[in-house]
Amino acid sequence: MDTVEGSREDSACLLTLLHRPSRLQLALPLAAKDAESVAAALGGVRSVLGAGGARRVFRAVLTDNGAEFSDEGAIAALIGEGPGETRLFYCDPRRSDQKGACERNHVEIRKLLPKGRGIRFDRLAPADLALAMSHVNSEPRGALGFATPARAFRA
Repeated sequence: MDTVEGSREDSACLLTLLHRPSRLQLALPLAAKDAESVAAALGGVRSVLGAGGARRVFRAVLTDNGAEFSDEGAIAALIGEGPGETRLFYCDPRRSDQKGACERNHVEIRKLLPKGRGIRFDRLAPADLALAMSHVNSEPRGALGFATPARAFRA
């Protein structure tokens, strides 16, 4: 789990969630880069998947130490973490390589939505974001035997 920022003028950003087995990446618009917006977005994912579905899809969540991920209790509850479980993990500072697949997908997102140029995230329509992520998730991955994440997710 990570965020992708737009231009300096944007208050909005994207919350990205990577399903590691398939390398499929979701991108959800956030009104602001803060803990409340992250909790609201994860609440939306949980409402679609249900508590059990969120728990099955996101077996473990790895994120950085950004302020937007500071509400550990809310994130844990939204991913279906039970009492005494630890399925939410934080990367070491300045170690983006610890979530390398997520960061590699961010490079692909940046090709379509360059930082500081092009479409502002504040004005990004849901259809535009869906199209961008369709392109990102249509790229074959070596880790998947050169299949696409969408195909690996169906398998």
